Amino acid sequence: TDVPIFRRGKLVEALLRGDYLPALVRLFATVEDLESRPDLHHLYNIFKGALLLNDAAIYEVLLRDELVMAVFGALEYDPELSCHSVNHRAFLKEKVKFNQVVPISDAPTVRKIHQNFHVSFIKDVVLPRALDDHTFAALNQITFVNNVQIVAYACNDGSYLPALKAKLDDATLDDEARLLAIRLLNELCGLAKQLQLYNRTQFYRRFLELGFFSPLAGCLLRPSQGLRLATLDVLVTTVHHEPSMLRGWILQQRPECELLHALLRCVVGADATGERPQVSEVLRALLDPEGMD
Repeated sequence: TDVPIFRRGKLVEALLRGDYLPALVRLFATVEDLESRPDLHHLYNIFKGALLLNDAAIYEVLLRDELVMAVFGALEYDPELSCHSVNHRAFLKEKVKFNQVVPISDAPTVRKIHQNFHVSFIKDVVLPRALDDHTFAALNQITFVNNVQIVAYACNDGSYLPALKAKLDDATLDDEARLLAIRLLNELCGLAKQLQLYNRTQFYRRFLELGFFSPLAGCLLRPSQGLRLATLDVLVTTVHHEPSMLRGWILQQRPECELLHALLRCVVGADATGERPQVSEVLRALLDPEGMD
């Protein structure tokens, strides 16, 4: 942590040489078994210092599936929090559940999703006070690169998005399962929103090809407010990208205009208190003459 920036490259090379970081992880297991508190505090500072080096190659090693739990374990022994017990590993093993609404067949994509979760866990829970702007930016860059590949998998895999569309079209699906499917679609739209224009356009082209707007009208008419809010999140994200997509879809539906009627139902419904701001945002984007051809 005290190394000047111009010498950090050499330190990174030294850490990556041989088997040094995995050896530290093995050492941590021994030290924890011995319950040697001073050494556990040293290891906390070592792993924290390694994360603050802002180096992608070091992050790749520390976030490996076989090492990451031990890294979180070492980061539980913050000397400043010695009066409190921190249990990152217990939370990750017992509370966190990876929910695949549509099974992902590509193992590298699953690894990238887990890696993104671990990166956000480091930023928000493990070291929120210790991270400087450079480290925060370096971790965000890992997430960004992973998101590009996750969205590319969703677009290029021949069965993933069609399976999600089939789930949304299934009339027998209960509201809880439908909400999970809509939240997955919303998550994908949220990931695409953060990407560059080319990747975003590729995703939304696939979105339109598969007709994802089609089941959304039915979701807006369901009694579950959580389902309606998640559906509106999807619509808000799409109009932020390109309002003409939704406008064109609604014009194709004439004279029924089911989706437009469903949006208006959310405005006038007695139980639609939390939905009106989102609906008005969607309608404003649809009716804005500056955005029209």
